[in-house]
Amino acid sequence: MSWFYRLLPVAVAMTAIPAWAQTDAADLRWFEVEVLVIKHQQSDGPLEHFEWLPPGSVSSRAHDLLSRYYAPNFWALLHQLPECPRDNWQTIFSGEQQLPCHDWAELDLPDGQDWYQPQRILASFTQAPVVIDGGGGDMTMTNQPFLMPASTHQLADLRQQLIRRKVATPLLHVSYRQPVFTRNQNFQMRLFGGRNYADTFLANGYQLPPRQLQVTSDDEQLRDPLQQLLELQQQGQLTFRVQQADTPPPPPSIDRAERSQQPVWELDGLLHIYLVANYLHIDSKLQYREPQPVIFSSVSLTEQAQAALQQGTNNLFLRRFELDQLRRVISHETHYFDHPKFALVVQIRRTELSARR
Repeated sequence: MSWFYRLLPVAVAMTAIPAWAQTDAADLRWFEVEVLVIKHQQSDGPLEHFEWLPPGSVSSRAHDLLSRYYAPNFWALLHQLPECPRDNWQTIFSGEQQLPCHDWAELDLPDGQDWYQPQRILASFTQAPVVIDGGGGDMTMTNQPFLMPASTHQLADLRQQLIRRKVATPLLHVSYRQPVFTRNQNFQMRLFGGRNYADTFLANGYQLPPRQLQVTSDDEQLRDPLQQLLELQQQGQLTFRVQQADTPPPPPSIDRAERSQQPVWELDGLLHIYLVANYLHIDSKLQYREPQPVIFSSVSLTEQAQAALQQGTNNLFLRRFELDQLRRVISHETHYFDHPKFALVVQIRRTELSARR
């Protein structure tokens, strides 16, 4: 299968559609951007209070280099390969068939629309790689941003120091080149990484039920509900509230069949780098997700009692934290955007095509 990996850059190049084909290439201003996203190690001090945020979504109009990197579209490549022999499959399994080929049934789909579903491919990932090693590109031959090799990473030493000192865990380290426009042109890049929670949580944060329901004993089923509530209250695990709390409402009825075909990433969001006059700006809208225990809010005492009896006290919710910061920056400097839960480190470096033309 070594040929498979050698053909990856070819497949991406053949299926890439220029996002700014209507822009004259001579007018583009290219910059190289390096991004390192980390999550802080948990502190032993008092927990900081954060607002419980509603579910967030990421714009589908943003430029997504990482999905194409993880799940390249091979549809055009398959059309260019010779057809595999139909009458003698033993040559393929015996290793005598050395050249790559396509199965005739693989092309029996209109335009490959049903065949190529990158988000369903990504949903099977349990963890995204931290370091992205791109294939590079030629700024004079394309209008579309492209990933750079890991050898261009100038923040690699910082990443290794954070790991050695055990003060942070890297979630994503990527470098790419992109044309930079004005703010109104809204040329945003999507970034994601870390763990994929799609197997245990929905995108709205609610936990999926276990694969097998836990069967309770007859004694537990016959216990007086009032006695159960008293025991929970005496253990300090139940507190009735007169008013609704700021935590999420109790989950609706959830079936494991509702599991999303989309990945639910630990890190997800947008990075918008743009120019105002001749000044660079970084607008970061990233979200970090973390499972946390939650006492769901309820309006009435009856609802709170029913939730305590039916759901127990070990409820988890995929809580969302936001890093939303805007800053004017200078190229070739290291810029740090911090949140108590995670942080963003960015370098913007000029290229030979960065000057105004």
